[in-house]
Amino acid sequence: VFNIDQTDFKEKYPERYEGMRVRFSGPAVADNVKGNRNPWLDKMIKEQKWLCPIELKVQDKAYYSPSKDRIVLPAPGQFKDMESFQMTALHEMAHSTGHSSRLDRGLHHPFGTCGYAREEIIAEFTAAVTGRDLGIAVTPRKENAQYLKSWLANLKEDPGYVMSVLREAGKASAMIEESVEKQHTLADTSAREEDISPLPIKEEGNNETVSSGILDMYDRSKEQYPDAMVLIRVGDEYKAYNQDAERLHEVLGVCARKAVSEKDGTPVMTASFRHVDLDTHLRSIIKAGSKVAINHYEKAAAPDKSMTPPLLFKGGRREIEITSEGAVIRTNGNQYDATGILKGLEKAGIDVRNISGSQWESMLRGRGTVLNPAKQKMLFSIRKQPSGYGVRIADISGKISSSVQREL
Repeated sequence: VFNIDQTDFKEKYPERYEGMRVRFSGPAVADNVKGNRNPWLDKMIKEQKWLCPIELKVQDKAYYSPSKDRIVLPAPGQFKDMESFQMTALHEMAHSTGHSSRLDRGLHHPFGTCGYAREEIIAEFTAAVTGRDLGIAVTPRKENAQYLKSWLANLKEDPGYVMSVLREAGKASAMIEESVEKQHTLADTSAREEDISPLPIKEEGNNETVSSGILDMYDRSKEQYPDAMVLIRVGDEYKAYNQDAERLHEVLGVCARKAVSEKDGTPVMTASFRHVDLDTHLRSIIKAGSKVAINHYEKAAAPDKSMTPPLLFKGGRREIEITSEGAVIRTNGNQYDATGILKGLEKAGIDVRNISGSQWESMLRGRGTVLNPAKQKMLFSIRKQPSGYGVRIADISGKISSSVQREL
């Protein structure tokens, strides 16, 4: 018996071949699936860059085969949205991290056993954590309930059960996120290849001055870390000065220019890059053989505390920009409305202009953060909602007012 494609039937009888192809093909599946997605995870799946093959087939099962070390998923168009497809993919990828050549969790447990349930819980935890970190909205899944009874039974028998599950989920999540981040880094490097040659140092027509406060901080940092490249965070940029500016110019190809000290008019060499590019540029700097020391310079608060220019903060893969018109959060190439955060903070009596960069970073990473020193037990965090991002308040003293709860 030969497959029809191993014969010349297609060439001799093209019309009959097309009729047979249509007759025996699977159902048509749309490829324009809408919904929240992570483009780098999508790229990794399409280009087969995961640790094992991922096969997309028009069928109704998603599974990982430990014996073949292979993931099989339904086509994206068979899911109600891209979020569902990617969360399912993360679940099966989590299983594949347990292969004997990777984290070696021992995956050959019969269905219905405690070992089988434990592996499913690890996979679901991993998908939830990774989905959150990659900017994919995490929603409750019906699979969770299927293993809940077994999970609770194990909890009663072994108090360390949850911690062991969380440890394994943390390892699996880190392995997946590292691979996804690699796709982002490779894409960024590819985009910069044509631009990598250093721009000339600008010497003319530049009246830029550098404040004495920044230069004093730079000098102190240099004394403390003489063998490191010192970067100073100023607003939404990281800046290097003098010999470090020249080194930054050589390594990254960023523009270097001559400025003068505000204090005494002495020449100062400067170079800078956007704060959102820090993760990528740090790898290049360290790869070039330089150690890095980072400090933050914050200007004294202006009397009017206006939000012009916009406030910009980053935490993990999220970045929030606040203007007089509202706020947006950017993550993994997507942008979401975050005006709900400003409204929630205002109703709770918090002035967004008094929130420090480190506090914003903590909230953007999903951590509960104290914003009011007088109320140490009131924790604020940022959460994804259908309409955008909002703020969540958790008062561990249990005294948060019902009116604030209703408003938020």
